[in-house]
Amino acid sequence: TGEIPPGFVNFHEMRFLALFGNQLSGSIPAGIGGLSKMRWLWLHYNQLDGSIPPELGNLPNLESTYLHRNRLEGSIPPELGKLPKVRALWLSDNRLDGNIPAELGDLSNLQSLNLSNNQLEGTIPIELSRLTRLRELGLANNNLHSEITLSLDSAALTESDGETAFTVTASIDPGTIWADGLTTNTSTALIAENITLSATGSGTANAVGFTARVTSFNIPRSAVTTDGDGVMSASVTSSALVITPAGNGVYNLPETITVAVADGVGLPGFAETALRGKGADPTIALSDDDRPAVTLAVAPRSIPENGGQAVITATQDFTAAATTTITVAAAPVSPAAAGDFRISTSTTLIIPPNQTSSAGTVTVTANNDFIETPDKSINLSGAALNPEHPGGVDVNGAVLTIADDDFVLDDVLTRDLPEVTASLSLSPSALTEGGSPTSTMVTASLSAALNSTTTITVSVTPQSPATAAHYRMSDNVTLTIPALKTTSTGIVAISSVDDDRYIANRQDDAKRFAVDGSASDELSVTSAQLRIYEDDSASPPPPAPPPPPQPTSTSPGPIVIRPQVTLALSPESIDENGGVATVTAKQSQTDAGDTVVTISVAPISPAGAGDYALSAATTLTIPAGQRNSTGTVTITAVDNDDLEADKQFSVNVTAQNNKYAGNLSATGATLTITDDDAPSVTLTLSDSAISENGGAATVTATQDVTDSADTVVTVAVTPVSPATAGDYRLSANATLT
Repeated sequence: TGEIPPGFVNFHEMRFLALFGNQLSGSIPAGIGGLSKMRWLWLHYNQLDGSIPPELGNLPNLESTYLHRNRLEGSIPPELGKLPKVRALWLSDNRLDGNIPAELGDLSNLQSLNLSNNQLEGTIPIELSRLTRLRELGLANNNLHSEITLSLDSAALTESDGETAFTVTASIDPGTIWADGLTTNTSTALIAENITLSATGSGTANAVGFTARVTSFNIPRSAVTTDGDGVMSASVTSSALVITPAGNGVYNLPETITVAVADGVGLPGFAETALRGKGADPTIALSDDDRPAVTLAVAPRSIPENGGQAVITATQDFTAAATTTITVAAAPVSPAAAGDFRISTSTTLIIPPNQTSSAGTVTVTANNDFIETPDKSINLSGAALNPEHPGGVDVNGAVLTIADDDFVLDDVLTRDLPEVTASLSLSPSALTEGGSPTSTMVTASLSAALNSTTTITVSVTPQSPATAAHYRMSDNVTLTIPALKTTSTGIVAISSVDDDRYIANRQDDAKRFAVDGSASDELSVTSAQLRIYEDDSASPPPPAPPPPPQPTSTSPGPIVIRPQVTLALSPESIDENGGVATVTAKQSQTDAGDTVVTISVAPISPAGAGDYALSAATTLTIPAGQRNSTGTVTITAVDNDDLEADKQFSVNVTAQNNKYAGNLSATGATLTITDDDAPSVTLTLSDSAISENGGAATVTATQDVTDSADTVVTVAVTPVSPATAGDYRLSANATLT
């Protein structure tokens, strides 16, 4: 019992140390490695622990080493491969772990090697095949494994191929082949048995899908061959794998099937090693032969004729790392016509990367026609593009219904329909020659709304003794009644003229005028009557006239027609690179006084004050008796090198005339400065370095700004010497949008 005495390391003449079959404990003294004359080291059948001292590799005369049946742990020192005379090395029945050192293949005189009943890992080193004198080999009951290299006769499968058997070639590592050659086991003629494969999909969502059927197979000793250099190999082929794609008639994403060794035993009946795959497991690219598709949807599916609007969206039955661009089109189905609807200016939807639903807005709006017809159908179609699918993407369209909202005139031939008429009215209907009120406004109305715009030209007919000198009309004499409306827009005014003479109907001291109208669509127009009361005395004095009608609480007060000013730009849009717009002003009517117009400019965000220059002169004048301005005011664009959206500026106006209190009503204008800088496009690669053996990189493009128009990018490849055009191939589709 006890430990090996440390004094043994001083017995330099010792040739044999046999301490086997005791109950020795503790570690093996490293100093034993200094006993250079040692021939036998027999320490088996004890309870020694700790690691094997690497110093034992320094015993040049050692012939046999028995360290089995102890409690030694750790790895086998590679230094043991330096024992030139050793013939027996038994390390079995310990707790050794790690790999078998390849250096043991240098023991040229070794005849017996027993490493069984440990916890060794890894493969059997082929370097052991150099042990040409070896007759006994013990490797059982470890955690060793043998490596199987797999290959397949095909690496591709499509959904339409159906059930497909693959020929599998399996090769076992040469270390296992060498070890099998040393076994005396005759119960089996196999190097490896029950080799079982697994077939695992990549787990991609919405992939093609498949089922796999595997059959186990063996590698017999008869498969061993030796080449001219003495290198042994053993391979078998087997139809051990059958793949059946899960066809469903719709497009699914590609699936990658990985084939691997799942189970089996190497060196059966001898060392019983586990089987593992060596190198990269072979794969099968399973693809769908259905075309990818985009489906359009419209909501709601039926819209009313009177301005109803539907929104178009898109979904796709696949996901991709690239954007899908869909251009939507709408076509009427006879008897519908193109004028029955309008599609939005933007007709493009996009489906962002790794998504299936569209972004963007495309709308279809119905146009009203006031004609009773059957409901109309509009076919919605599209063209889709995704760079990952150069073969094309199908588009499933949709149908939009425009429901007619006009009533049916079932007795149109017998029913008496009312005639639509127009009438004029005055506010007020009576003026005073020199007092108040002196002006009246003319309006027009319809008895029922019409489908089209109605224009009415107003005229005045004096009734004797009144004459044309007793009134004045505004420059504008036209009133407009928009479609589907009954009341006019626009201003027509009539003013009284003071003549300092008594000319009137003596009955009521009033001059009378018929205010007539002529309608554009030949409607009947009912006239209005205007009275202008005299403020001059008659001779002899007539009877006292009744007082002018007093306005009630609901009658309009005196009307004074103030001129209105409107700005105009020439041109309304200018280039960023020094474009110039000229500002002019126009007055709605002439006036006895000058109108002074002051111009200012306000940028509309994101435009700024540095984007334009206003001329030093900012004032225009509309002289008395004229309607158009004199003077010059300009706005000049200031150039920059930034790529930006077009910019807009409010051109504001303040108008003053000394005849009127406060500012006159004035309408400004909007100036657009168009950008003349070009966008920049940058290409990027998904992988900047790819393998020569079929590696692939995806090209994408980014633009430094968004634009209202599509940018089409055509990709080209130029080899850099010594590369040549034969070193790569570009996809059939070389265009990005």
